[in-house]
Amino acid sequence: PAEQHPNMIQLLFLLCASIVQAKTAFQYISTTSGFELLYEAIVHAELEDFYTDTKALTLFAPNNDAIEAYLYDNGQNNINEVDFGIMMRTVLYQSIPCVAAKTDDFVNGEEFTTAFG
Repeated sequence: PAEQHPNMIQLLFLLCASIVQAKTAFQYISTTSGFELLYEAIVHAELEDFYTDTKALTLFAPNNDAIEAYLYDNGQNNINEVDFGIMMRTVLYQSIPCVAAKTDDFVNGEEFTTAFG
């Protein structure tokens, strides 16, 4: 339930494919425990190519608990019940392409443009 998992978002930095054991962001998400629902969200939003082709990426990756809380809060049982457009915008909004941001970049007020704009 959402009450037990408020604001559970795990920050995941994917610097480039060669740094993360030659994996793309999509490969990393699809093979890492705890991100199964993010994988489903990316597939539902038809963004597999974006997360496969983008080599440098900072991703604020919601883990399964965060996505379950979102679904619960919105009265939905699974990813496929989320409107396609909402899912696409939500996933892209959490991604900063072509940037390997560091924590200090956010603390010092630097601004970044997400993949959603």
